[in-house]
Amino acid sequence: MGRDLGADGLHPYDGQLTLDGDDKPIARIHFAFAPDMPEDMRMALVQGVGSAIARHL
Repeated sequence: MGRDLGADGLHPYDGQLTLDGDDKPIARIHFAFAPDMPEDMRMALVQGVGSAIARHL
């Protein structure tokens, strides 16, 4: 199984990225960030990952 989201001093992020298919979730990505990472940078990273995945679905 994957590592704890709080590993390496990272803090779990309240936001998550859910990928839907046929009206139901098919995958969910949870994020954890360094505590000093600005909120706008966190949001940009989550949105960027979502956009990159969407281009390939």
